[in-house]
Amino acid sequence: HVWPQIYQGNSWLIFHDPHLMTFLRAHDIFFQTYAVMFGIIQRRQDSPSAFHILSTVSRELTETIQSSNPDNVATQPIATEATIMLAYLVHSNIGIIPRAAATAHQHENSPSSIKAVIQHLTPDRIEKLERAIPALMKGEKLYTS
Repeated sequence: HVWPQIYQGNSWLIFHDPHLMTFLRAHDIFFQTYAVMFGIIQRRQDSPSAFHILSTVSRELTETIQSSNPDNVATQPIATEATIMLAYLVHSNIGIIPRAAATAHQHENSPSSIKAVIQHLTPDRIEKLERAIPALMKGEKLYTS
């Protein structure tokens, strides 16, 4: 019997097709996604609170990464909202296929930037991202207390 080992799909599926994601996990099929940034760019006006949380985590992680090696700030990994989103997905055991034409975006999407972010994802930051990223990707209002 031949059984699929990997499924590639748009990042939309992660948050909008829970049945597919449950099926893939139940059958130990790895999910690899593309078109991740489209959700951020298209939904930031629809879910400003969620984007604000993502931006806040981005600023916190940038400060943490820079303070861990202040001598080489110019060559340090970048922790933009896009990098945080990619790192969150990798941390969640979802493969990513980042696409970037600009050099700056290539640096944001680089394995070293994503790894640096993952290394500094605390349980508190993960909890914030688990609330914000699905709301952002779905374009839902996120109410903070």
